Amino acid sequence: MPEIIESIVSTMNLDGIVNFAPVGIQFNQKEKLLFTVFHSTTTFLNLKCQPCGVVNFTSDVLLFAKTALYDHVPNYSIDKNGKAAILDNADEALEFIVESTENMGNKSKFFCAKTSTRILKSPPAGIIRATGSVIEAIIMVTRLNYLPSSDIKHTLQVSRNIVDKTGGPNEIEAMELVETFYRSSVPSP
Repeated sequence: MPEIIESIVSTMNLDGIVNFAPVGIQFNQKEKLLFTVFHSTTTFLNLKCQPCGVVNFTSDVLLFAKTALYDHVPNYSIDKNGKAAILDNADEALEFIVESTENMGNKSKFFCAKTSTRILKSPPAGIIRATGSVIEAIIMVTRLNYLPSSDIKHTLQVSRNIVDKTGGPNEIEAMELVETFYRSSVPSP
């Protein structure tokens, strides 16, 4: 199975409203990529009406938290086709078109071809351990309806511990956004 690379995918609806959402991307051939999105998401709805977008690679974990859990629209420019957006702070941007889809019940897999690649800046020279922990926490809280609450709580506790030990200001703020989202989404006992 190919590795999954976390990214922020931008799509646009027919009215020109841009959406940003974290999506795990896989590369199955040199110029092909694939990803799976739930049918309940704006990304899915946008891709069904306008089958193209941009995969934005960034290491900004705070941007992942804001776009995954809140209706945050970061700074961007419109791609050359006028149908999606490139993040201003992306390290790399891959424009794509959807070639086919596979329905998987409550989600669909999109098989896409890259139409262009832009290297916008050099990515960070190292890996921040706290960033990975925040990404895992984000993934868990975006699946509240699909995962056991005990698993989610455990991941949040482990992630908080790692962020407290190894995170900087962006990771700490991102983790706080994740925890706030979780508390507001889970009914009080």
